[in-house]
Amino acid sequence: MDFLDLSVILANLVVGMATFVQASAGLGFAMLAIPLLAVIDLSYVPGPTLFVSLFLTLVMFVKGRSAIVYKEIVTMSPALVAGTVLGALTIDLIPQDVLGIAFAALILAGVAMTVFARPIALTRASLLGGGFASGLMGTISGIHGPPLVLLYQREAIEKTRATIALIFCIAYILSLTGLTAVGQFGTDGLLRGLSMLPGLLIGFALALKARHLFSTRFLRLSMLSIASASAIVLLTKSLTAV
Repeated sequence: MDFLDLSVILANLVVGMATFVQASAGLGFAMLAIPLLAVIDLSYVPGPTLFVSLFLTLVMFVKGRSAIVYKEIVTMSPALVAGTVLGALTIDLIPQDVLGIAFAALILAGVAMTVFARPIALTRASLLGGGFASGLMGTISGIHGPPLVLLYQREAIEKTRATIALIFCIAYILSLTGLTAVGQFGTDGLLRGLSMLPGLLIGFALALKARHLFSTRFLRLSMLSIASASAIVLLTKSLTAV
């Protein structure tokens, strides 16, 4: 692939912006990046985006690992695996010409879930349900976060950032494995993921220098607004093409 292609440059701009939001607010990479990248080119989602964002979540996990409650991760993991397997099987059945519609619908569902749903108490049942929903939704669309936001939005911010980062690391690896197994992520997807690494590095460096200039509330509202607008554009574009 041509690493100087306009789509690659635009993809790096998107990834840089999404990385800035994630590194500043603790959430938002996939919600912001997936719809914008899908509008640029559907081949960037979900596999390549999951691959490049794995690097960011690894850094965030390492930085905050002392705040993680590992018992919650252990409880959630079997359901996360089950959701991932079902998601990989499901995406393999979705016709290519309606894939954009499916992505847009899941993105809008994720936004609605993040904005309107009430927080859920952390219990064994909710951790299993959240893990399953995250694995299923994330493998199909690349967005694992909304079910986890419902679980952790009442928890301390340090614990939330680090715990969700570790869950994302596990979920991304599982999703990439599942997508590879059903032929949805291969050499081209790997190259597309690598092509977006410069954007991720620049976005992270900028976040370290300038994230204090923006409130978490502002970043959250901006992320949800851009994600919603992009999903509507993607939905319109996909419906027109069908």
